[in-house]
Amino acid sequence: MTDLEVPVPSTGPAAPPPGGTRLGLGFVVGLAVVFVVLLLGGVALRAGSTDEPSWYGTELQPSRPRPEFVLRDMQGRAFDFATETGGQMTVLFYGYTNCPDICPITLSTLAEAKDELSGVAVDVVFVTVDPARDTPDLLDRYLGAFDPDFVGLTGSLDEIDDALEAAGLPPAMPEQPDGDGSYEVGHTSRVLLITPDDQLHLMYPFGVRQDQWVQELQAASNNEAWQ
Repeated sequence: MTDLEVPVPSTGPAAPPPGGTRLGLGFVVGLAVVFVVLLLGGVALRAGSTDEPSWYGTELQPSRPRPEFVLRDMQGRAFDFATETGGQMTVLFYGYTNCPDICPITLSTLAEAKDELSGVAVDVVFVTVDPARDTPDLLDRYLGAFDPDFVGLTGSLDEIDDALEAAGLPPAMPEQPDGDGSYEVGHTSRVLLITPDDQLHLMYPFGVRQDQWVQELQAASNNEAWQ
């Protein structure tokens, strides 16, 4: 908040207004005091209106329940997302290991932000939208390069579409392979934040910075209503 500069009346006699009577010093000082009180009161009212946190993501109104789906983890075991992550703050992101830009940038930013957190526990779960190439072993090596605690999940195309639908996201759209068999997969870049109350409260676009993620995760963990 910037300092407010309030004009202070001169200590000398006030000049009489043209065609009118001279205003006494006490009257001028009284007006200045009233002005300051009203001004500070307005500032207080504006300050009071900013009690609600301002998020870099979109706060869902109403919130949604933690998505329910079952896929396979990096060891090939069944992973019930709602059960395994229940009661924990969870970042959920869908992508694939051959993604040229959005996925590695997002995962790197989340890993760096996670390292900066103080007293905040958060799980990061990455669901592949390219199960034909993203084997459990490849997911393990890929995610381990960002953070060994990141969880990677895979399954059939139908299972992954169900997992996207459970999170309220559109299905992935694989392109036709070119001559050398390479292809890209069109997928949502949204990142979901689910809090310990098992509610999906916030959805983030691509491009949230490391410092912004730190601020968001700290603020979400301090929100007593979401615990």
